[in-house]
Amino acid sequence: MVYEGTLGMEESIRPIEGTSPRTAEMISGEISLDEAIDRIDWGPFQLHLLCLIGTCTACDSMEVGLIAFLQECVKEEWHLNTNQEAMLSSSILVGQILGILSASMADTFGRRPVVIGGLWVVIIFGFASAFAPDFVSLLVLRAFAGYGIGVSQCVSYDLCCEILPRKYRTMIMFCDVVGVAAQLYLIIALYFLLEPYGWRSILFACAIP
Repeated sequence: MVYEGTLGMEESIRPIEGTSPRTAEMISGEISLDEAIDRIDWGPFQLHLLCLIGTCTACDSMEVGLIAFLQECVKEEWHLNTNQEAMLSSSILVGQILGILSASMADTFGRRPVVIGGLWVVIIFGFASAFAPDFVSLLVLRAFAGYGIGVSQCVSYDLCCEILPRKYRTMIMFCDVVGVAAQLYLIIALYFLLEPYGWRSILFACAIP
């Protein structure tokens, strides 16, 4: 570690003994955490973080974007009524809300483990949804996938705002929004390509990280 001190945005930090002369000179005196991150600037760690956030966004946006297509396909196969259609569309959103409400566990277990754990929940239950034998099973599986989306998406944004230099944050968030739109177009392409193979194949393809 190069710095010691708390992670509060207004807290001051100081260099730890044993750091290189260049680093010690760069961060001599008391500076805020944001200023320290700005001086470190962009590096391999930030690139790794960007890839992690991008993967989360891709998985999350594809699972949410599937709502309209899944509802239409399943309705015809299982002869769903209006209430069941609404429940299917809402299940992933309900799970997402619960995931957002429990995202505070990242303060206890750390941002990275929670983001990766949430991402694995989305992937596992996304794959499992493709093998749902009935409506109730699909409803439960989509709700769990939504829970993973709420956790990983919420905490990944926190990571972006806490670790990336301030001058890059707006650009990264803009790229994130563009990525969401791109994933929606990808879902449309997958729908036309895999429609002959049924809705299960679309769910399976969209669950691939």
